[in-house]
Amino acid sequence: MQTANDCVQCLVTSTLKTCRKCKLSPQQTKAALHEVLCALSTCTEDGNPDALKGEFSPVCMFADVLRTIRKLSGTNDPYSEEKRKCNQIALELLPGLRKLVFGTQVATGGTGCDGTIATQQHTKLDVAIRASIAGNIIDLSLYELSSIDVGSVLNTVLTTPLAIDRSADLLHSLDWALDNDAPVLVIADNAGEIVFDRLMLEAFQNAARMRHNNNGNSLLRIWYAVKGGPAANDAMALDFEQAGFSAVPGVELVSTGGDSQGVPLSMVSAEMRDRIAHAGVIVSKGQANFETLEVTPTALGWGHHGMQHVFYLFLVKCQHVADVVGVKLGSAVVVKGPFVFD
Repeated sequence: MQTANDCVQCLVTSTLKTCRKCKLSPQQTKAALHEVLCALSTCTEDGNPDALKGEFSPVCMFADVLRTIRKLSGTNDPYSEEKRKCNQIALELLPGLRKLVFGTQVATGGTGCDGTIATQQHTKLDVAIRASIAGNIIDLSLYELSSIDVGSVLNTVLTTPLAIDRSADLLHSLDWALDNDAPVLVIADNAGEIVFDRLMLEAFQNAARMRHNNNGNSLLRIWYAVKGGPAANDAMALDFEQAGFSAVPGVELVSTGGDSQGVPLSMVSAEMRDRIAHAGVIVSKGQANFETLEVTPTALGWGHHGMQHVFYLFLVKCQHVADVVGVKLGSAVVVKGPFVFD
């Protein structure tokens, strides 16, 4: 996604916040700020100093700054302890959400009119999807952990219409993936948030099991991608373990191979690019993944399964993204892609 003028303040604020977290000296903080300001100063459009060049992604610029801060501080993962706390906060909320999603029908129960994922237990699946979106509030690049009221955000997202809601299309796409044994790539965002992703994937697999009657596969084949290195409070392999994903059948942990927020194709591994290219359905969690995952049929030779199923689930946290998507700031959305940015 193109960098906008609004991104400047966000980049500077996030840089300062991370420098303070790492207890950098004033000189070290100045060096980090100098890096981000120099990057910004080189990316104005020729003849139009008020517009920033689109190829300078704010996510990519901040990834470079985070690497500099880690080097200056000597701390490999400055968010490690807070990520553990995020996971614990989410795990404490999980039992109540599981009652809403599963009730007494964890392994058994009725199906919809035709037994497909898209029609069975629609309300329960909707709760699981909304809970996963609500978890996107656990974003320590923007907010202090002490200021995040996850329970309040959950209540709002569960009881308010989504600003964009293509969840029915998502469920139909999962039916298609089940019928065609096509892998579903879920791209994780933040620690803590992934606990709610676990709930959503459990609900998807439960629905898949109940759908299984006459044909083929009883479980979705899910790749769950976490970061390969520290990127603010983005989820890594340890968070996957702490979130309890071992309890979810059919889910394979994979790595982006990178240490950038989002999934800029230039900053992930060849294996990750290959998974993006071969996924039948992509579920992209979080705003940074939305900003960086511009999947088109020609981007990576993508579309090996002859279909284009890409869905972005996130909370809209900045005005620039709100303008791009066409919703109000703070909205919860399920956007159907591929989404090609102007």
